Amino acid sequence: CRSLQKTDSMCNAFLNVKFMGGCPSAYTTRRTPILDSTDPLFFLMFDSQVAVPGGGVSIEVKHKVMPKLSVPVKYPWYVRDEILRKTYFGVVKDEISINFGAIGFAWEEHLGSTFIDLDSRWFSPCWRSLERTPVESRHLWAEDSPNGKGTIDLFVDIIGAEEYERRPYLYPSIPLQLPVRKRFMFRCTIFDIQDVYLPFLLSNDINKFANFYVAVRFGNDPDDERKTDLCKYSYDGTAAFNWRMGWWIKLPNLDSKPRLKIQVFEDLGFGASSDRLCALVDIKIRSLLNEALSTGESVIRRKQAVVLRHPYYPSIRARASIALEVVPEEHTRLKSCNYGQDGYDTNQHPDYVLPKPFRPAVFSVVNPSPYFSYTFAKMMEGITWQIMTYSLLIPLIIMALQFIWFTPWYWYLVSGILGLIIYLRVSYVGWSDNSMSSQNLTPYQAQTVGTVLSSAIASASQ
Repeated sequence: CRSLQKTDSMCNAFLNVKFMGGCPSAYTTRRTPILDSTDPLFFLMFDSQVAVPGGGVSIEVKHKVMPKLSVPVKYPWYVRDEILRKTYFGVVKDEISINFGAIGFAWEEHLGSTFIDLDSRWFSPCWRSLERTPVESRHLWAEDSPNGKGTIDLFVDIIGAEEYERRPYLYPSIPLQLPVRKRFMFRCTIFDIQDVYLPFLLSNDINKFANFYVAVRFGNDPDDERKTDLCKYSYDGTAAFNWRMGWWIKLPNLDSKPRLKIQVFEDLGFGASSDRLCALVDIKIRSLLNEALSTGESVIRRKQAVVLRHPYYPSIRARASIALEVVPEEHTRLKSCNYGQDGYDTNQHPDYVLPKPFRPAVFSVVNPSPYFSYTFAKMMEGITWQIMTYSLLIPLIIMALQFIWFTPWYWYLVSGILGLIIYLRVSYVGWSDNSMSSQNLTPYQAQTVGTVLSSAIASASQ
């Protein structure tokens, strides 16, 4: 099934198959539902001896409601602080999930169904002339809604009873197997962000400092979200991280949406729920995953810039430098790779060692060296880009000077004479036109012109 419509939660889908006038007359998979999936893969075959005319197949897709209860618990144990990289004895907060559906307390809800008329196929010469039974995609419908509730892919094969009893070896059961899934490691490295100006646009403080971090989610599951550490004291909308994240995935997998959501937040200091969203982008990675699955080799997308926007501020065009990699499970053992702050350590493969980010520092009277070092480095970075931009004009200037230097002097003389002749010619044509227009005046027009000229001379003399 594909795109089952279940809005309030994920589907625990199972099938009820009924054969009208058949023996056996019904099948169900209620005991083995496909859990937490809107695109369940069944790969099941049902057979029955059906009498025609009057035969038909009804396929019903249902959702098995399996209630769960999460109980928060606290207990004393060792706690690991990833920022300070220390372990201390403290209180661990956790949740214990109780699945009542696993112990038999569950009920079912109808999602959609479809009906296949076997008479219209068995008595159709066109359908019986097909060499191979086609796979068809049928919509699922509910009685209380005119909208489709999803689709189901299936094929129906009908064999005559006499033909099957005479030569059953020609019609063996078709083995249906789920596609073999392989494990891959998906890696995303966040290098830096630039032009994140939203905190400064919304603030009236000219001395505003922003604290940025980046959240990356693979697919649509909130549990598959990773975050970088915090980059503090940003005054120009830039922040450096050099932070690597990783997810174990299985391919092919219809449940996982092939998307990577990157969000830039400003830490306001009141908890993650109150942090300000500054920019985001959705990256489609289906082609990347398909390439890794088809080739069976590592697929790497090296450092590149992506543009991030804001849904309510169209003028925001932030940038983030990222790198993506999909590695088969057997290849991950060849090169060791660390994640998070451990990505700066040298106890991994040299290809994966990341430099520590160069970040801003506030001014301190006790130790002003970090502040001046960062300010000087940023200033030199800007000057370097300006020098590189202006240096692109040097070849054009040299070419222009070389053209002027090697051009003979008499070429300039000839071009000057030609220009003077063209100017005199144009001036003469304009003077001739004015003379002809004055000669063609009527006596009244000539008298008017003379009166105007006399008035002008009298005014000038006064």
